[in-house]
Parts: sequence; structure tokens; C-alpha cells
Amino acid sequence: RLLWAGNASSDGVVLYSGNGNDRDVVLQAIGGIVPTNTLNGYLPTDVNLNGVVSYTGQDNDRDLILRTIGGVVPTNSVVQQLP
Repeated sequence: RLLWAGNASSDGVVLYSGNGNDRDVVLQAIGGIVPTNTLNGYLPTDVNLNGVVSYTGQDNDRDLILRTIGGVVPTNSVVQQLP
């Protein structure tokens, strides 16, 4: 059993764009103004679990959210499945 990667807002849905998206939650976690900032720690917004919350650059958390929803259409969503 596993959960979809990218659910930074812990609402059961992975969204890249629109209201309540997980991408903005990652940006807010690093300060919301400078997208190159990072935040150390295994936090809910560290969706790739590398110990660093990052919005841009290599191994950023934003790209994993986009890949989780399919990577092509940013308005797609993935709903969490529970057993």
C-alpha cells in the first residue's frame, strides 16, 4: 500500500493548478516570495522525501507533483486511494 506522491496539503487530492493546489503549498513553505529558497527537514511539503523542500532547481518538489498527475496537463488531478 502506498499514497500518491505530491499531496503536500494532505487533503487526499494531488493538484498542480487551481484552487487548493499542492504546488502553492510548497512555495508557501519556503517563504512564498523567493522561489529559489529551500527549507530543510522531512516535512509534509517535502514530497520527494530528500530532506529539503524546494520549489525550483534540481530534485525540486514541484516537479514531482506535476509528474504524479501525469506530467502533461497541469489541470489533471489524482485522488488518493485508500483500502
